Amino acid sequence: MVKKEIKSAFSFVKQTVKFVFFLAHLLFQTKGNLKNPLKKVYSGKVAMLANGPSMKNVLPRLTTDEFKNTDFIVLNFFGSMDIFTQIRPKHFCMADPMFFQENHNHDRVMKLFDDLNKKVDWEMNLYIPASLKRQFLAFSGLHNSHIHIVPLNLTVYTGYEEFRHYFYRHGLSMPSVVTVALMAIYVGINSGYSEIDLYGVDHTFFDSLTVNSKNQLCICDTHFYDKNKVELKPMLRWDSTVWRMSDYLEEKMAVFKNHDIMAAYAVSQGVRIVNCTECSLIDSYERKQIDL
Repeated sequence: MVKKEIKSAFSFVKQTVKFVFFLAHLLFQTKGNLKNPLKKVYSGKVAMLANGPSMKNVLPRLTTDEFKNTDFIVLNFFGSMDIFTQIRPKHFCMADPMFFQENHNHDRVMKLFDDLNKKVDWEMNLYIPASLKRQFLAFSGLHNSHIHIVPLNLTVYTGYEEFRHYFYRHGLSMPSVVTVALMAIYVGINSGYSEIDLYGVDHTFFDSLTVNSKNQLCICDTHFYDKNKVELKPMLRWDSTVWRMSDYLEEKMAVFKNHDIMAAYAVSQGVRIVNCTECSLIDSYERKQIDL
């Protein structure tokens, strides 16, 4: 009995310390501006189009009646695809460091920003980390008046579990954005949609994983927009250093764990999330089809 009470007291103190640190970090990141950047002004269904190879099979269907009356959230290099201007997405998410600073993908990133400046002639929200807004504006050179920059607070919640969804709901925190798909799902939930359909979330991070003779972690990192055959090559971080196997696996574990957290948040908000990616490794959401 005494041990149980001591354990309970220790847990309470631990959660209290975590919560206090979270609040301190939140106030530091927001500089006291706690305004929610997301409003529930949308309704119905939104399709989130991620970058997995399976998106190739979905692209021809996006302009058919199957997606009539469906809004779109797109990510990363989708803005350089021909179909981008055909579906005219209302939402665009960027979180990868390569969109905010110099990196090995510089030319490709700059072409994307140029495409956004020239092609977007409809109203579109572009969601980015709030802490990088000034850096993003300087780096991207975006000046298109149709594109509305929406800075999101990426502070990860820690502390009492019963308060988690309160901070998510008010735009003060969100699950860890270890993949931009998580940011997009969060945007869908907090924007008022009742259903979010997920496409291209293959998350098949381990299919070609290997280590070469130089002890470099290698993978065929494939995306739906790849025009040429993707070769097996070292897996690089944003700063061009090669991933360690232990770090890579730890990050991917965090991806799936945060999908679980997002799924619980969606349920609490009455939002239905449907994983429409047949080959997806995500088991957190309802599946449109399940291959046994």
